[in-house]
Amino acid sequence: RLLDGSIFKGAFKGFNENGELLWEQPGVSPIAIQPSALAKLTLKSNTETTESHTSVARLINGDRLIGDLKHLDDKGLMINTWYAGALTIDRHTIQTLTLGVIKGESLYFGPTAEDQKSWKYTNNGSYKWTFKDGGFQSNGRWANVGRILENMPKIAKLKFDYQWQPGFNSLYINILTDNPSSYSAGNCYSIRITPTSMYVLRYNLINGVQSNSRLTPSSVSHRLFDTRLRFRMALCVDTTKKTLAVMVDGKLVGTFRDNSGRDMDALGKGFVFHSGSSIPTRISNVSVTKWDGGLPSVGTTSSLALKQDFVKFNNDDFFSGNVVCITGETLKFKTEFAELTTPLNTVSQLHFARERLKNPAISAKAIRATLLHPKGWWRDTADDIEVTGTIKEWKDGEVTLASPVFGEATFKADAFKIIEFNLGKPRN
Repeated sequence: RLLDGSIFKGAFKGFNENGELLWEQPGVSPIAIQPSALAKLTLKSNTETTESHTSVARLINGDRLIGDLKHLDDKGLMINTWYAGALTIDRHTIQTLTLGVIKGESLYFGPTAEDQKSWKYTNNGSYKWTFKDGGFQSNGRWANVGRILENMPKIAKLKFDYQWQPGFNSLYINILTDNPSSYSAGNCYSIRITPTSMYVLRYNLINGVQSNSRLTPSSVSHRLFDTRLRFRMALCVDTTKKTLAVMVDGKLVGTFRDNSGRDMDALGKGFVFHSGSSIPTRISNVSVTKWDGGLPSVGTTSSLALKQDFVKFNNDDFFSGNVVCITGETLKFKTEFAELTTPLNTVSQLHFARERLKNPAISAKAIRATLLHPKGWWRDTADDIEVTGTIKEWKDGEVTLASPVFGEATFKADAFKIIEFNLGKPRN
């Protein structure tokens, strides 16, 4: 895809010595595309080439890298990766390090061209949802697309990418529904999301009479959508505790409790997306997994995060201070009282002090690459693997990439899924 919106389908043949992208297209002589015209390259991928890892590093420049943790000291973090071998990441660029990531048991991931036939489309006149390019797109209000998932658990996490055109958008999502044709009929939870607030309704159908009640609190205010038009959303529901939580890009933005007194067994096994406005909307990368009950903490680090590191344990306890190092299976951590040593397998996350973080400058020639998910991972356990840097060479199945956070490294070319160019330039 070029910056002007032009799209070419064909075969990527690498880059020449002038940095031009070499392209072959059926019926067209091989062409060289100027680097200043490029917007995005999407590559055919094969997840069979991937391997699993146990840790995720989220960096201040937006990169997310996965690997097996080998060592951490005051200078950097060393991880081993399937896609680039050993990488040493500048410690001052790491915001969060998540340890011992456990692969979620995926119950559903889609939609796909074949799978979308199992979904129920309920249109409102000319307004409807349409399957396109691996997702559902709406062209107006009051249309539904949903499905029943027979193995849907009562403690579940539903995740999806949510994208829309500029304007005051509104989306309703039903979970644990027994009616995939409607957002307001049957038994379910219905989450209503606008650019400024969200709330959750419990719908009940009892002896043919439909009723509803709001979960507590009655609404949650937010300003999430002021500057962005795309998010990764998650709905986490636990019927045993009568709770529902909403996360956006991994951040907890709302928790709700069902005080209706209604029978939890009356809830269904499906989920529905409903367009509540005329703004065109897209839903993609939908996944359902069993939920382990874990949620990110809210407010815990507000008074600490600027000047201190903090450690979060598997039982949600935490303490603040200075991360000294990780060696072998041990974490050393210094508080104002003592230097502590703790087994690494008891730790879930490390958050590094904000005032010590350094955001590296991005070269005008830099690209942002999205890598394949490791085999067996799903988006409920890790976001896209993303890396920013400058391509030095693409040759013989290998890519030499220079990054301000880990230096120069050699990547496997078949690890790349999407490459974005000219990051600061507007595009169609």
